Amino acid sequence: MSAAPVFNVPNSVTPNAETVGAAWLKALLIAANPITAPGCGIALPESTDTWRDYGFVQVRTMPGVPSDLYTRQRHSVFQVDAWACNAKGNVPPWNLAGRAATLVQSATETAPGVVVGGWTHGRTVVLPTPYRSAVVQSGYLLGDPYRVENDPSGYARFTATLELDWAVA
Repeated sequence: MSAAPVFNVPNSVTPNAETVGAAWLKALLIAANPITAPGCGIALPESTDTWRDYGFVQVRTMPGVPSDLYTRQRHSVFQVDAWACNAKGNVPPWNLAGRAATLVQSATETAPGVVVGGWTHGRTVVLPTPYRSAVVQSGYLLGDPYRVENDPSGYARFTATLELDWAVA
């Protein structure tokens, strides 16, 4: 008799790509620059009070390569937007958004096995409850970040495309 599958226990939900991508990138940004790391998440916070000093990195899933049927390896593609706002005027702070984009680029250019602020590629990413953990084998930008002019929000924004190769732990 085989064991019944386990459901409704903490950390038993398979994570989606956005959850893994945002958690991995946030951990890299904090490890590389713990004091002045930009915020990071799936959605841009409504209040700029939480991110106006260091910017915010938004991670959104894009259509990508399907996961490997036999190994369950996922190859997820994301749009990564580095945002910055100017609380004291109307001129978008391009330097702050550019800094956040550069931090993303620097964090993803680390070779596998090289430690950046205590973090290496190929390590487990601990996700919030109820998700299971994930292992990101590699993450890299598919080009340089570029400026997005005339954003209707009036914020400064750089964007780039990120690919992550990962699996559920």
